[in-house]
Amino acid sequence: MSATNKLIAALLLAASTGIASANSGVIRELADQAAATQTASTVTRAQVRAELLAARAAGELVEGPNGETARELNPARYPQAEAPQGASRADIKLALRDARRTGFIAPGYYNN
Repeated sequence: MSATNKLIAALLLAASTGIASANSGVIRELADQAAATQTASTVTRAQVRAELLAARAAGELVEGPNGETARELNPARYPQAEAPQGASRADIKLALRDARRTGFIAPGYYNN
């Protein structure tokens, strides 16, 4: 083996060793970051299982090929969700009175 070939081989060996050690450093750093982002769970296995069963019973699990929930695929199989409660008449009148008082709505704009 000539001196040039030995030099090239030595340089290639040094370069590959440097790359390998750099990669191991990157891998170690990524592993450290992953370990730092993992936190201890505050939910027990039983709680997770109960939430899963409740979601399955309510049809909230995604089952369709396009991300539809079981409720969306078969609404007759699941009970109707309760409608959100709206504001009472007294709340609406109070909001209207406040809007008039602050000038947001001109007095007399609505009949009352």
